[in-house]
Amino acid sequence: MARKEIDIHLLSEELKRKNITLTKLSELTNISKGHLSMMFNDKRNMSIKKLNKILRSTNIKLEDISRK
Repeated sequence: MARKEIDIHLLSEELKRKNITLTKLSELTNISKGHLSMMFNDKRNMSIKKLNKILRSTNIKLEDISRK
Protein backbone atom coordinates (compact mmCIF):
# COMPACT_ATOMS: atom_id res chain seq x y z
CA MET A 1 0.00 0.00 0.00
CA ALA A 2 1.39 3.38 -1.00
CA ARG A 3 1.98 5.87 1.76
CA LYS A 4 0.08 9.11 1.42
CA GLU A 5 1.01 12.46 2.86
CA ILE A 6 -1.49 15.01 4.05
CA ASP A 7 -1.20 18.31 2.22
CA ILE A 8 -2.24 21.07 4.62
CA HIS A 9 -2.69 23.42 1.65
CA LEU A 10 -5.19 21.03 0.06
CA LEU A 11 -7.06 20.85 3.37
CA SER A 12 -7.09 24.64 3.52
CA GLU A 13 -8.44 24.83 -0.05
CA GLU A 14 -11.19 22.30 0.74
CA LEU A 15 -12.23 24.36 3.76
CA LYS A 16 -12.33 27.52 1.63
CA ARG A 17 -14.35 25.69 -1.02
CA LYS A 18 -16.87 24.73 1.63
CA ASN A 19 -16.87 28.28 3.08
CA ILE A 20 -15.60 27.03 6.45
CA THR A 21 -13.63 29.68 8.29
CA LEU A 22 -11.28 28.98 11.20
CA THR A 23 -13.95 30.34 13.51
CA LYS A 24 -16.53 27.92 12.12
CA LEU A 25 -14.01 25.06 12.14
CA SER A 26 -13.27 25.83 15.78
CA GLU A 27 -16.98 25.62 16.58
CA LEU A 28 -17.35 22.34 14.68
CA THR A 29 -14.32 20.63 16.20
CA ASN A 30 -14.02 22.24 19.63
CA ILE A 31 -10.36 23.00 18.81
CA SER A 32 -9.40 26.58 19.65
CA LYS A 33 -9.10 29.01 16.76
CA GLY A 34 -5.56 29.85 17.88
CA HIS A 35 -4.52 26.20 17.86
CA LEU A 36 -6.05 25.71 14.41
CA SER A 37 -4.27 28.82 13.15
CA MET A 38 -0.91 27.52 14.38
CA MET A 39 -1.51 24.14 12.70
CA PHE A 40 -2.46 25.74 9.40
CA ASN A 41 0.57 28.04 9.54
CA ASP A 42 3.03 25.20 10.20
CA LYS A 43 3.78 26.43 13.71
CA ARG A 44 2.28 23.36 15.35
CA ASN A 45 1.97 19.77 14.20
CA MET A 46 -1.48 18.41 13.46
CA SER A 47 -2.10 15.17 15.34
CA ILE A 48 -3.96 12.32 13.71
CA LYS A 49 -6.68 12.73 16.33
CA LYS A 50 -7.20 16.39 15.44
CA LEU A 51 -7.03 15.68 11.71
CA ASN A 52 -9.71 13.00 12.07
CA LYS A 53 -11.87 15.40 14.06
CA ILE A 54 -11.52 18.03 11.32
CA LEU A 55 -12.30 15.55 8.54
CA ARG A 56 -15.34 14.11 10.33
CA SER A 57 -16.69 17.55 11.21
CA THR A 58 -16.38 18.92 7.67
CA ASN A 59 -17.14 15.82 5.59
CA ILE A 60 -13.79 16.14 3.82
CA LYS A 61 -12.31 12.88 2.58
CA LEU A 62 -8.73 11.92 3.30
CA GLU A 63 -8.24 11.22 -0.41
CA ASP A 64 -9.08 14.84 -1.21
CA ILE A 65 -6.25 16.23 0.90
CA SER A 66 -3.49 13.66 0.41
CA ARG A 67 -0.80 13.22 -2.16
CA LYS A 68 1.27 10.17 -2.99
